[in-house]
Amino acid sequence: MPEDRLQDDSLDARIEALTARLDQSLRDRLDFFREQTPRPVGAPALWVHVIHGTWANPEDSRERPTWSEPGGRLEQNLRKFISPSDAARIRFAPVPPWSGNNSFTARAEAIGQLRRYLEDTLFDKNKTHAIHLLIAHSHGGTVAVGALTQLGPPCAREFAGLLTMGTPFLQRVTLYEQPGSTSFNGFTGFAVGPLSLGLGCAVALSWWTQGHGGVAAMLALLAVLPIVLARLPRTPLAAWISASLVLVLEPLSLFLLGLEGLADFLLYSIPALFLGLWLNSELPVWRATPLDRGDLQREDKMPPALGLPLLALRAPEDEASHAISAASALVGLNALLWPDLLAKARAGTKTIVACTVAAAAVVVIYLLVTGTRSDLALQVLAFPVLLVIAALLLSLVAKFAATCWLALACGLEVFEAPGAIKVYAEPLPRVRDSLNQNMVLRMVVPTQDDLASLTTPGTLRHSLYDYPSVQRFIAEWIVSHLPDDPVGKAE
Repeated sequence: MPEDRLQDDSLDARIEALTARLDQSLRDRLDFFREQTPRPVGAPALWVHVIHGTWANPEDSRERPTWSEPGGRLEQNLRKFISPSDAARIRFAPVPPWSGNNSFTARAEAIGQLRRYLEDTLFDKNKTHAIHLLIAHSHGGTVAVGALTQLGPPCAREFAGLLTMGTPFLQRVTLYEQPGSTSFNGFTGFAVGPLSLGLGCAVALSWWTQGHGGVAAMLALLAVLPIVLARLPRTPLAAWISASLVLVLEPLSLFLLGLEGLADFLLYSIPALFLGLWLNSELPVWRATPLDRGDLQREDKMPPALGLPLLALRAPEDEASHAISAASALVGLNALLWPDLLAKARAGTKTIVACTVAAAAVVVIYLLVTGTRSDLALQVLAFPVLLVIAALLLSLVAKFAATCWLALACGLEVFEAPGAIKVYAEPLPRVRDSLNQNMVLRMVVPTQDDLASLTTPGTLRHSLYDYPSVQRFIAEWIVSHLPDDPVGKAE
């Protein structure tokens, strides 16, 4: 194992140990606070905290209260399914709204804000002895999971449960490559810059050899542009798109040169590609840096368990679910086709790679020695090179399609550094040892009454909180957490 990897793991272990100590310290303070705080008589036995989703900030609404606020549509509908005696013991809390913007930056800010609210709730003398439930819709579930994770398992367990509706649980992680390997994301992310530089220079040299100096200069500048953009702040998306355009457009320009231009390109492409990869590893010339690394984790490091039961409600015809499912399918297909390019080459295709390189070398030597342009020799040499280029271009198209779908559901920051950043959007959050966590996914099949409730103009199937069947289920879920003690939480 490399020395830097050992140092990273040691640092991660120390940070994790320090975080655990801080979490336990907060828990000890909470226990002391409760011992010193008398339980108020007649206070609500259970508090419900509702977190709204994307584009649902109550402050932007003309009608108040909105569905997520105390006294709003959700509370009114839930109380229809709760007996008066139980309803008197339940109170909906005024949770501070978050911006609701569809971006990782907005959700990161909301996570910190909600985390402080949850901590203040536990240390509120009027609420500290009660039972607390969290209900979150859409990306509000992502915010809730992040806030509970920051709060730490010792205090997060003070919340009896989290119920989410139509939440695409997001996690943005930095790409982690095993030593000596390159995954699909790394190949189309980190390597796309030097590859475009190498191929672009090979195409430019081909035009220059055929006597088109002006076109060659323009193509050379186009090949260098992605590298320049990658070095500038806040331009990783432009760099990645321009590099992809170089990989697509410049090889296509060879058709204008014909057979002679193709022969020159094949002669120049192999050393140009090696030169581009070498420059990237030595300088380096390609730095795709995201705008905000606040919520990023390493790909091989999963966050800790939430520390409380999670019940996730999803509808099969949810608009957000369609977008996420399509993106996940594309990402999964890419991972299936290109899980580890270099490892595959070493493990199963060494012979094919060696024969291809040997055949290309023989053809190149033949062309250089004889000075002829044999059609057969060009075809033999062109096949492996063009096959690699075609595979790369198809991979970039699939990568771009998956990224677009994820950006639709998760925010435009998905484009910050394709290949450097991975985005997971899944029905349940990714945590360590997830199989042993108390997390349940329940699919909601809309009933006729549910579909009738969607006749209101502008209502989406994503609005699960408007389904009568979901409202009944949530009301029963809330009542099931009421304590037997009518005063408050039993000690």
